[in-house]
Amino acid sequence: MKDRQKELIRLLEEILGEKPKEKEKDKGLEFELEEIDPFTFISYLNKFGQAKRLQIIQNLAKKLNLTVPVDIDGVPSTNPQNVWWFPVKSERTNNEIEKLWNFFYLAVENKITDEAFSEILHMKGIGICKLTDGLYLINPESYLCLDDPVTDYLKDKYSLTIKVDKNTTYQDYLRILEEVRKYTDLPFYVISDEAWNYHKDKKKKDETVEKREPESETNIINTSFPLNQILYGPPGTGKTYNAINYAIQITRQIKPQNEIERRKIFNELLEEGRVVFTTFHQSVSYEYFIEGIKPVTHKEQNNAISYEVLPGIFKTLCDRATLPDGVDFEKAYKTLLNELKKGPINISSDNKIYRIVLNLDNELYIYPKENQDKGYTIPKNTLISYILNRNIPENLTNFCKIIKKQLKSYGWNDKSGKKDSYVLIIDEINRGNIAQIFGELITLIEANKRKGEIEELEVILPYSKTSFSVPSNLYIIGTMNTTDRNVEALDTALRRRFSFIEMEPEYDKFKNENIEDINLKDLLRVINDRIIGLLDKDHCIGHSYFMNVENLQDLKQVFFNKIIPLLQEYFYGRYEKIGLILSSKFLNPIEYKESKYSKLDFPYEEDLEHTVYLIKSENEVPDEEFKEALKEIMTS
Repeated sequence: MKDRQKELIRLLEEILGEKPKEKEKDKGLEFELEEIDPFTFISYLNKFGQAKRLQIIQNLAKKLNLTVPVDIDGVPSTNPQNVWWFPVKSERTNNEIEKLWNFFYLAVENKITDEAFSEILHMKGIGICKLTDGLYLINPESYLCLDDPVTDYLKDKYSLTIKVDKNTTYQDYLRILEEVRKYTDLPFYVISDEAWNYHKDKKKKDETVEKREPESETNIINTSFPLNQILYGPPGTGKTYNAINYAIQITRQIKPQNEIERRKIFNELLEEGRVVFTTFHQSVSYEYFIEGIKPVTHKEQNNAISYEVLPGIFKTLCDRATLPDGVDFEKAYKTLLNELKKGPINISSDNKIYRIVLNLDNELYIYPKENQDKGYTIPKNTLISYILNRNIPENLTNFCKIIKKQLKSYGWNDKSGKKDSYVLIIDEINRGNIAQIFGELITLIEANKRKGEIEELEVILPYSKTSFSVPSNLYIIGTMNTTDRNVEALDTALRRRFSFIEMEPEYDKFKNENIEDINLKDLLRVINDRIIGLLDKDHCIGHSYFMNVENLQDLKQVFFNKIIPLLQEYFYGRYEKIGLILSSKFLNPIEYKESKYSKLDFPYEEDLEHTVYLIKSENEVPDEEFKEALKEIMTS
């Protein structure tokens, strides 16, 4: 109906029962619609409430002799202010409606080009959400709308973070659709329907929370970061550095101004217990990470050893994040310890006086003042379990209650709904046995399975027999070195639960870009281009190797102490390849001939003649020769 637009407008009038009019509000002008594009036509059908939208679609189906639908599940509504795809009449100067029609036909035939996509994307009033919404409405089997409900749903359900902006190309859009396909085989229209229902439920939940407790700045948890993310890339690309930066932004919602401030804030967060840093390796186990039976030495009992069920670092951090006003709890507990170092504290409860002291293991010991032998040691974990309403030995309940009362006197509010964010940084996450370390909890870390979410899950832990779930204010950041082949084994275990963020060499990060006429940016780029040719991009060299280079001597040490040893590891036993990447000036070729060996009737004499390449030591390469070698790298 491209050439029968007035007929299309009349059809719209008939099924709507009103005349759609074009308005220029700023000028107070109103026109009868004379031309229209297919995207505006379809958007107009969906600008009303659910019941009216269904009625309109049914009327249209009858007019066109099509099967009359019984519902409009999966069809997103259109904001009434956002119906029009073309500019107002006075501003239509570039055949906008003609271009929309042409783009419509390309979309129907799956022949969209980057140029056509970009032209519509940058048309006034069109953005990536509106454009993908239009594509979805005309072909919901091939396209998916990237509006907020859909992107939020994908982020929460699959930890898939989608980033789009005005520079997104059609190829970028197709890659996003391919990425979605890695996580689910559901048709796009089913994803859209689920996303909309999820959005409605989440909105209701947020409104309930808002009515229950007004949100303040301290309540806001940073949602610009995925709950589970892995920073991956070759050595020296700043994975750990950025993990720390992300942890600071998540918890404090600020960006440090310099390195001194960055280290100061990070140390404070470690001290507060809001950030925990650990490194995975082959010996890390479920018992270390979640909970297990562990030996405990008691100084007050002549270093006697007992075996107790103790939480691991992950469960401990989850408990901190679950505690009401967890940060203030930690401050209050620290205050209590400091007070006890000065001497015992007497507390009145139920007409009795109880005394709290520190035992030799630096744990709380509480007893009735008149009889010290009737007291008990209250480990911090037991106290937290009591506060979280978990089962603890009945004889400890009253003592925990008294300690809790004392903590409240230091300003901790046990009724607070404030939820500060916490971060667990797992360095070298791929070096541990993920299935063994996380066990059944690998499912619980998914965004929509967290405590308080729609699909919240709990498990009974095997050692303590207590119920456990992962709070939604706990972020997990892993780092992964792509030169380690274990990366491939992680795809199945983690891909669906983590967002993977690639860290690549950044060539503009150096303090000093030029060292005696050697451009570090160009030097690193050439070396990496050659590594990619001989190996792949996963084995590139990161920018951090050159970050603190200030002179030629620094650069020389970096080459001989860091870069060359790394390349030796990459090309074990094939050092001639290091010459292909760097320069022959770094190698000592040694020719082996038959005369070099003892006499023997050896049938394969040709195998005796070959060249072996050895790496020169730093002392064997004078500064001038080293400088020439660097120039050779960049010019050969």
